Amino acid sequence: TVLRPFVQALWQSQEHGELQIFGDPTSMRLDVRAVSDGSCRSIKAVANRIYLNDFKLAPGESNHNKVVWREIIRPGEEGEIRETWFHASVSRSNASIVSGNCTISGNSRMQSLEEDLVRGQKAWAKGQFLEAREVAMKICHALEVFSSPSDPLFLSGMLLRADSSSAMRDTHDGMEVVTWCLKMAPSDFRCHSSLGFALHVAAQFGAARAAYRKALDLTPPAGDRAKIEAMALKAEASDLESRPLRDHQRTFNAAEWSLTDLWSFCLRYPGRPHRAKPRNFTLNFESSRQQGLNRMPYVLTLPSPIVTEAQHR
Repeated sequence: TVLRPFVQALWQSQEHGELQIFGDPTSMRLDVRAVSDGSCRSIKAVANRIYLNDFKLAPGESNHNKVVWREIIRPGEEGEIRETWFHASVSRSNASIVSGNCTISGNSRMQSLEEDLVRGQKAWAKGQFLEAREVAMKICHALEVFSSPSDPLFLSGMLLRADSSSAMRDTHDGMEVVTWCLKMAPSDFRCHSSLGFALHVAAQFGAARAAYRKALDLTPPAGDRAKIEAMALKAEASDLESRPLRDHQRTFNAAEWSLTDLWSFCLRYPGRPHRAKPRNFTLNFESSRQQGLNRMPYVLTLPSPIVTEAQHR
């Protein structure tokens, strides 16, 4: 947004000294506090113009290192007051941020944000998705100002926001955020897992299965593999159960599945409570030796009781 540059750097006013700027730039409003005297003002974006209380940004006099504000002239008034902001020379490690009514700085700031992340993750696990997303946005905003998008904590906060939005069925925000995460960390298994979750919520089950497979391929030994496998299994079940074969009981269209994947699913899937477990699946046979032959449809019927994986081998 047009206000994002104001929260991506530290600013110093020629007239008011060091400034603290905080808020969500997507809301089109930011709060500005002068450290020296504690005075507060606000920046607003209205119809592609940016205002600082009774001042208006002068685009012709501003650049990426300097912002010039000129007082809005009213009829009958003479003269023009100007205020100039520059990028502050204060190092990021010594900078402060405002969170609520408290000021946090240095290592204590990072420790506080890490504690916030744990709190947000616990809220998500309890199904308190709105609270989790608010915590995630607070973390991301704070790090957006005083860190960089490559910060591991920033990525964790963005993934928490993506998962929270997806859980609240805000699929637009969930997909947008997780797409950004994938661009920043394409080899991080958590990004692909979050993508699988977002796609599952959006009922794109085939794509969700592929995302979870990628996540499992990238998951390190210390990663939460069991959690991802459980989520992948839900996506597989939703994919099959979304395609029941008309006028047939417990029969589903699995034409896009391979026999190996389908059999693996049958061995792992325990079924849903109070619902009959899928047993019959329609597939297509295609010879690997004689390419170009027409596919031959067939029906796979799951044995009852199902054989164990050891017996299958």
